[in-house]
Amino acid sequence: MLPPSAAPAPPPPAPPAPAAGFTARVRDAFGRRAAAYDSEARLQRAIAWRLAGLCRDLSLPAGPRADLGAGSGLLSRALVAHHPGLAQRPPQQLDLCPELLSRNPLARSEEHTSELQSPCNLVCRLLL
Repeated sequence: MLPPSAAPAPPPPAPPAPAAGFTARVRDAFGRRAAAYDSEARLQRAIAWRLAGLCRDLSLPAGPRADLGAGSGLLSRALVAHHPGLAQRPPQQLDLCPELLSRNPLARSEEHTSELQSPCNLVCRLLL
C-alpha cells in the first residue's frame, strides 16, 4: 500500500461534451434570418454554383442522395441546374432549421418541421 502522499493522481476530467445549447443557438440565429438568407448569401450562392459547375461532367450513380445542412437549397438548386436529371429526384433536403427548409423549393413539406434525430432516421428517409 502506498502512503497517502504517494497515491496516484486522479485522472484528468473528461473534456466537456459539445453543448446542445450551441446547436440551438445556431439554429435559432439562422431561423431569425431565414427570410433574408437567399438575398444575403451571395458568397454561399457563388460557391454553390462554382461547385455544381465543377461537378457538371461527373456521372451521378443512381441511388439516394442527401443535402445535409441544405438550408434554403442553394447547393441542390445549383446541382439540379447543372444536372437536369436530378430534377426527377432531387437530393433529400435535410437541415436543423425548419425556417430555412420552408424556403427551400426542393424540400418536401414533411422536412420543414423534422430534425435529424438519429442516424437510423436519416438512412430511412434517404431510402424513401
